[in-house]
Order: sequence, then structure tokens, then C-alpha cells
Amino acid sequence: MAESRVRRQKRETLAASWRALTPAQRLKRAAVMTGAGRKLRAAGLASRGKASIVRDAASAPFRDIGRVLAVLRGMELSHALIGGWAVIVWGYLRTSEDIDLLVDLPASRRKELIAALGEDYEAEWLAGGEDDPVPGLVRAVPRSADHFPVDLLPVRGRADRGALSRAVAVAVEGISIPVVSPEDLIAMKLEAGGGQDYADARRLLEVLKGGLDETRLEEACRERHALDRLALIRR
Repeated sequence: MAESRVRRQKRETLAASWRALTPAQRLKRAAVMTGAGRKLRAAGLASRGKASIVRDAASAPFRDIGRVLAVLRGMELSHALIGGWAVIVWGYLRTSEDIDLLVDLPASRRKELIAALGEDYEAEWLAGGEDDPVPGLVRAVPRSADHFPVDLLPVRGRADRGALSRAVAVAVEGISIPVVSPEDLIAMKLEAGGGQDYADARRLLEVLKGGLDETRLEEACRERHALDRLALIRR
């Protein structure tokens, strides 16, 4: 599958920000991401009643998430964490630098959101191309190299709104973060259909084996026309 315009823009932006760091800054950032991932994964386990202890974790990603969530709540826009950080919540520890949020964002309020993010971020609307799985997103690049970029993807229809309605609140460092359910996340990954998306879906199925609502998972995949893809990765 060819790389879409939005994915290419995201990759190029992340590569540029990484190149701008010194080797020491890169090491520090990697450590921050690893520590934050451990803490987020532990919070996800705790939300499912499983004990987990993390003795070291960093705060930078959660400060960034908290800032953006405060803006979204102030604008009364429904939202939930998706993407790589949501994968971490549900038990698969991997690195993911940019933070992805699904937002019920009408086109008429894009400029308002971009302006509200302006204090801490260079925010802009990136329109998707014909080959993109999403019509576009608000890309918020932090003004400081010590912070993390945030992508806000607008809902596209009933399946996305349903995922928002089923989001699970996960508490991390005093911040309540709504996260899409693992069933919805797997379905979203299969719908997106990229190489990393399939890998994430497979690992979530492995990590959560026996702990998923199979009926809900199949319904979510059916809504996103991804039942055949679910069957494929389960072979």
C-alpha cells in the first residue's frame, strides 16, 4: 500500500524534529518516551483491575496531553486517545512519539481549535489526499523541543462517535484521559490498514487474549468493514 499524504507529512515532520535534537537530547527523549509508556501501560492494567508497579516514569507526554485535553474540554468537544499511545494503554509497550486524539470536531470549529492551541503549539489543518484513510487532521507541533506533537483527527461518522461514547477513563499523573476501548482500537487499526496498524492489532489480540469482548470486537470491525481483516490476522 502506497504511503498517504498525511502519513508522509507526519513522518517528515517527526524526522525533522528528531534531526534538530542533539544526541544527548535524543537519548533523553527516548528515555522519557520509554518511562512514560511504562506508566501509561500500568494505568491501563489498573483500569482492568490488574496490579502493576512502575517506579520510574517521565511527565512530559502527560503534560502535553493534559494541555490539549483542557482545550478540548473547554470547547466541549468529545475526544479520546487513539493511536500508539492507546496501544500502550491496553498492554503493548512500544514507542510512539506523536500523540493521536479522536475528536468530534465540526469543520466550522477548526479555526477556533487551532487558535485555542496557539499558545503552546504551531497548529494547522492538514487536508487528506485521495489515498488517505482520514479526510485530514489538526496537526499541533509544540513550540518547545521538550514537548510532543499532537494530532487531532476529526470523527468521520457513526463508528467513530460510537468509539467515543465507549471510551474508558484512565488516570495518569492526576490527569483523566479518555481512551478508546481495546475492541474499538483494534477495529480502527484494521480499518486504517497500514503495516504498523496490522502489527498493533495483532499484538493487542495476543496481549488481551481472553480479555476482549468478542461480540463487541466483531461489531466494531463490522461497522468499519474490517471483519475480513480481523479473520486474516487471526489465521
